Amino acid sequence: MALELPRLGVFVILFFAGKLLSLLIYQLCWSNGLTRRFDTAGALMTFLRKPVPWLIHVPLLLSTAWGSWDDAPLLQVFVTTTMLVLATGAVGRFGAVDLCRFFVTDRIIVIALSAGVYFHPIFIYPALVSACCLQYTISGWPLGPGYSNLLGFEFIRGSACVLMVCVACSQLLIAVGLEPDQYESLTFAVVLGYQASTYLNNALAKAVLGDHWYSWITQNRVQCLVVNAYLRGWGSRIMSTETVIKLARLIGLFRVPFCAITFAVEAGCVFALTRVEVCITMLISLAGFHSIVFLLTGLLEWEYVVNHLTICLLIPNSSLANVFSPTHFIALLFCAVVSFAWIGWLRLKIVSEFQTTGSANRLGKLADAADLLMAWWDSPYMRMFSFTAITSSGREVTWSVSQMSPYDTALTDIHTHIMLLGQHQDLDPRVASDRDIAASGVWGLITSTDQRDRLYQMMDEASPDVDPLRTSNTAIRWRCDSNGTGPTVAMPLWHYVECTNRYLRYRWFQLMMRWPHFPGEDMVPDVCPLVAPPLPPYRFDEPVVQVTLSRIKTFYTGDQIVLVDHSTVGTFHFDPH
Repeated sequence: MALELPRLGVFVILFFAGKLLSLLIYQLCWSNGLTRRFDTAGALMTFLRKPVPWLIHVPLLLSTAWGSWDDAPLLQVFVTTTMLVLATGAVGRFGAVDLCRFFVTDRIIVIALSAGVYFHPIFIYPALVSACCLQYTISGWPLGPGYSNLLGFEFIRGSACVLMVCVACSQLLIAVGLEPDQYESLTFAVVLGYQASTYLNNALAKAVLGDHWYSWITQNRVQCLVVNAYLRGWGSRIMSTETVIKLARLIGLFRVPFCAITFAVEAGCVFALTRVEVCITMLISLAGFHSIVFLLTGLLEWEYVVNHLTICLLIPNSSLANVFSPTHFIALLFCAVVSFAWIGWLRLKIVSEFQTTGSANRLGKLADAADLLMAWWDSPYMRMFSFTAITSSGREVTWSVSQMSPYDTALTDIHTHIMLLGQHQDLDPRVASDRDIAASGVWGLITSTDQRDRLYQMMDEASPDVDPLRTSNTAIRWRCDSNGTGPTVAMPLWHYVECTNRYLRYRWFQLMMRWPHFPGEDMVPDVCPLVAPPLPPYRFDEPVVQVTLSRIKTFYTGDQIVLVDHSTVGTFHFDPH
């Protein structure tokens, strides 16, 4: 079958226009409120006070004003589902910064605008912007990079941007001779192509981790994911250390096939537009892949699963038969290759900039988190920070993971800042040496394969030399008094607990803090099971008078989990008013 060159060109233009819009919205919304005080009306009002972006907002809003869903009923369902998933991801997360304001107005606006998408496409852009403003505002508290593990949200946000571009161009495409049913199938093709290229980028990034393209498959120790997830709290209530080690060994026996299958599924997404059977098989496989990751690590990317299953329900419809064609397949191949060349180069440059300056201010302006995120925390070396608390009645409790930050745990956020950025050294004077031991980070590329191989060599030895990992007794310690005086690095955590105490008298607050922010993690103890006896979780039923922050370092040898360091970093004291 001959290729339709005009249709191929339209596909490419829509694809990269969607990526450009995704970058634009990410950069605009991520910086929201970082350099100024928030408007009392909330995050969205703070965003709208910026004068320059209005030059962008107005054309994008008007571009969807003339459209309708009359000629695209299946697209209407998919766009509405996508926006509701995006809204749920933003509205359902509560972080430390959120407790001072709650952003109730923003949450109402996000829900209302996302529901309005069902009735008219004009609501897509304001719903997209309002959800991102809320999400990034909550994620942006000082101790967390915010975007470190927002994988599902960023994936859907990127898809929504592509949909926005396709809907905005719909009337133009119809005006140049494209039939309405062809426009709908073209939109699905572009969205599937964008998502497939995102998975392909991850697969190709893994292919460059080592001397050969198969190095990730043959060297990656995915069993460490299970151990590290256990140490962060996942499964620690129902599994013993011995059980986790047995499970890790079992996974270790099949790690090469497991990594190979993962690589094949991600790389195989590029064939999604060849046949409907291939597409559905790939989407179901991806949903299953994310389910397996959830079972092993507790990290459920529910946004992916909802999106893939929705497409599986809609795509077999006969009116979307034109989605699968040689033209779309060739267009996807071209877009994926160009996209990876740009993203791969940018990933390496950003990692280099982080290593030299501790930030990515220059190249970060060219980055979209949806493209850069692919973290595999597979090092046998783990460092974390745990929190225990004493309530006004004298009970000792653990702090639940999901209440400490919007999506990920505060532990991982601090871990990221210290390990990759080298910031907040007043939490640990051995930051530099730790970075030399484990140089893997959130950007999806292990920055030093030599250090990774060194860790694996230590893991394979019968008696690994863990002395370089140990922290001396001269660790910096600090104290935050009840009047709020203490080191700058600790103030976000102090304010978080202070706000918690302030709102405890309200029943609605207690119920809100038990909301399932993150499936599987809500009441998981935020204490490493190796260093503390089982403690009851904090139920937000009485004030807290003291919180202790501990630093914990472990090393998985393959036979046991060695406790390398357990030190008290600091204490917070509060007046139980």
